[in-house]
Amino acid sequence: MSSQQTSRLAFVDSLRFIAAALVVVQHLADRIEADWAVAVRALAPGVTGVVLFFLISGYIIPFSAREPFDPGRFLVRRLFRIYPLFLAALAMVTVLGICGVLSEWNDLAAAGLERWLPNLLLVQELVGARPILGVSWTLIIEFVWYGLFAASLIAFQERAAGILTAGLGAIILGLVVLSLVLEQRIPVARVGMVYAAAFGFQLYRYATDRINRRKLLLQLAVFLGVTLAANFVSFGLFGHARVGLWQALLPWLIAPLAFTALVMAPELQSASALAQGWLPRCGQWSYSLYLLHPIGVALAFEMFEPGLALLAGTGFSLALAWAGYNLVELPGISLGRRLSPTQARAAMVKA
Repeated sequence: MSSQQTSRLAFVDSLRFIAAALVVVQHLADRIEADWAVAVRALAPGVTGVVLFFLISGYIIPFSAREPFDPGRFLVRRLFRIYPLFLAALAMVTVLGICGVLSEWNDLAAAGLERWLPNLLLVQELVGARPILGVSWTLIIEFVWYGLFAASLIAFQERAAGILTAGLGAIILGLVVLSLVLEQRIPVARVGMVYAAAFGFQLYRYATDRINRRKLLLQLAVFLGVTLAANFVSFGLFGHARVGLWQALLPWLIAPLAFTALVMAPELQSASALAQGWLPRCGQWSYSLYLLHPIGVALAFEMFEPGLALLAGTGFSLALAWAGYNLVELPGISLGRRLSPTQARAAMVKA
C-alpha cells in the first residue's frame, strides 16, 4: 500500500479497534449479573463489532489486491495474516489450561484428534466439534470471504463487487423464503457476515470513484432491506432462545449506517481522533485484541472478584493484544510476504 493510501485508511484502524472493543465489552458483560450488564447485553455490542469487522474487511481487502491480481500471493499472505496468531492462541490456552491456571481449558489435556482437528481447520461448527476458542467461529467466514473475493475478481474483474452482493443477497432471500415455506428457522447469520464483507467491497468502489453516491445509497438500501428482513424472520417470527429481535436488528442497522456515513464523509475520516493519535495505533492490535481477549478476561475472572475483574480483564486483554501484534502478527505478516509466490520467484531470479 502507498503511504497516501495508508494515511487515507487510518480511520479504518480506529474503527477496527472500536469493533474489537465492542466484542470485549460484550464478553465482559456476559460474566456480570448487574443491571448495567443486562442493559449492555440487550444492545448486543459484540454482534455490532463483528458486523463492523466484516464491513471493514470487505472495504480494506481490495486495497491490498494489486494489479495484476495474483491469487496465490493474495491467499498466502491472508493465510499468514490469520493463522500464526490463531495457533499461538491455541498454544496459550492449552498450556494455561493444562497447568491449571485457566479452568475453562483444563480439559484440553484429554482432548482427542476429533476435537483438535476440526478446530485447527476452523470447521468446528460445521462438524459439531466443541470449540476451543469461541471467537474463532468468524475466522472460517473470513477465509470464505477471501476465497469468494479472489474467485470473483478473477472471473468478473470490475463486475465482481456487483455480482457478489447480488448473489449473496439472493441466497439470503432464498433461505428466508425456504424458512417461511418450511415453517422452520434457518440461520442465515454466517452468510450475512460474508454479505457484509461484499457490501464493504461496494464501499471501497465508492471510495475509489468506481460508483457514485446514488448507486452506493441504492446498494445500502438493498443491503439493509435484505439483512433486516432475514433477521426479522429468523429472530422475530421464529424466535431464538438467547437472542431477542432487537438484539438481532440493532447491529445490522448501526454498523452499516455508521461505516457508510464515514466512507461518504472524508471530513469525518480525517477527524483527529480517528486519523491520528492512540486510536489508530491501537487499531493495529485489533485482531490480537479480538482473538486473545477471551484469555485475558478468563484470567481476570479467575484471579479477582467481578468488580476488579472488569478492570483487570481490560488491562490483560490490551497487554495480550500488544504482545500478540508485535511478537506474532508482525513476524507472521513478514513470513507471508517472503513465502508468497511472487516474492519467492523474485528471490529465485536474484539468486
